[in-house]
Amino acid sequence: MREWRDLWPGGLSDEEYSTLNYIAHCRHGELGFNAAKCDQCHNLEWYPSSCGNRHCPNCLGPRQAQWSEKVCERLPDCPHFHTVFTVPDQARSFFALNYETAVNLLFAAATDTLKQFQANNWGVEGGFFGVYHSWGSRMNRHPHLHMLVSSGGRDIKTTEWKQARPTYLFPVKALSRVYGAIFIRKLEELDAEAAMEWPDGLRCQRGRLKVRKENWTSRKYLIANVL
Repeated sequence: MREWRDLWPGGLSDEEYSTLNYIAHCRHGELGFNAAKCDQCHNLEWYPSSCGNRHCPNCLGPRQAQWSEKVCERLPDCPHFHTVFTVPDQARSFFALNYETAVNLLFAAATDTLKQFQANNWGVEGGFFGVYHSWGSRMNRHPHLHMLVSSGGRDIKTTEWKQARPTYLFPVKALSRVYGAIFIRKLEELDAEAAMEWPDGLRCQRGRLKVRKENWTSRKYLIANVL
């Protein structure tokens, strides 16, 4: 593992290297062993220890299944849409410097966008559920948000359940433009906070961010699929 560390694009932090090191040695014996003894025949067997890291597929699998079952119990019994919210390349370094603030901003921007479209297009207060991912499929830094959106919700006028179209969410380009405007506005509002660390080339200048607006109208920055 150590000889591969510097081969990773951009290098690895100590925390990232430690995580990968634990995963590589999970259930192979390098982390110790656990003993299991039968109460009846008293047979004793030893099993290699797990790393217990939340990023490990071996350790996370059973807990992920339990978590998914609990989430499904809370979701409305209706079709759902899978929507992915992400950010342009210029804003990704902002997440590395201001992790907690940036993730909260991403959730807030996606939430405001979905609430606006559900109210204006369907006339409902719908439900949605989000999970944040910090990495892409190529194991590169790629902050994005996976959202499950119910195809319906509580009617704003009658407060009763109102079913929406089960095969179509919202126009992707329109959703992308509104989401991008909300995200940039929230990002600009953070410029007044001294605690923010701004990467080179993104710092606000006279209330405007150096993020090209055309990025937000591209389908690759916001994807919607029906489940």
